[in-house]
Amino acid sequence: MVFQYCQLRNLSCDTDSVRTCGQGIDGNIRVFQQDIFGSSSILPNSSAYSKIGRLFSIADGITLPDTSVIYTFENPPTNNRTMYLVNVAGGIRRFQESVLLTMDVEIYKTTVLEVARELTPINRNLGSTVVSTLNVSEASDVEISTEYLSRTTHPSGEFSLDFYGNIIVPPGNTLAVEIRRIFETGSGSHFNTITWFEI
Repeated sequence: MVFQYCQLRNLSCDTDSVRTCGQGIDGNIRVFQQDIFGSSSILPNSSAYSKIGRLFSIADGITLPDTSVIYTFENPPTNNRTMYLVNVAGGIRRFQESVLLTMDVEIYKTTVLEVARELTPINRNLGSTVVSTLNVSEASDVEISTEYLSRTTHPSGEFSLDFYGNIIVPPGNTLAVEIRRIFETGSGSHFNTITWFEI
């Protein structure tokens, strides 16, 4: 915060205003704003990053015959941005006579060995033209790690995992998000959304 001292006279709440400002995440100095009732509010990090066009997501789904998918987020070594994972969410659509045992979600550091298809991240600020600097893909082969950042199981077939940006992928690293569905009988399809910001 920056305060400017006035040596000429004392400031008064009746006749003067004091501007409080701070440096934003994009390096610009901004005034802290209040609503018409004089209340200040703090936006969640992801909302603030979306405002400057740095919040991205992929929304994808898989159906038969696949039972799992591995999404990879490669941050190139020469990149000047770092990835911060915000949320991994998904759910299943069961076919008739299907009995689901569980949905598993595993997140780990990896190296991509083979790409099945490339994915295009979407900027979650619909008015922004900023594009993601990551190489995002569905991988058909990766180095499986035994050092997991997160492993969860979801018998209901639904999940929403909030990481609030605390899984960090610096340049020169690749993150894998593997989502698997396991049926006792039958099968189904599932849809997934992964959200992150880049600073």
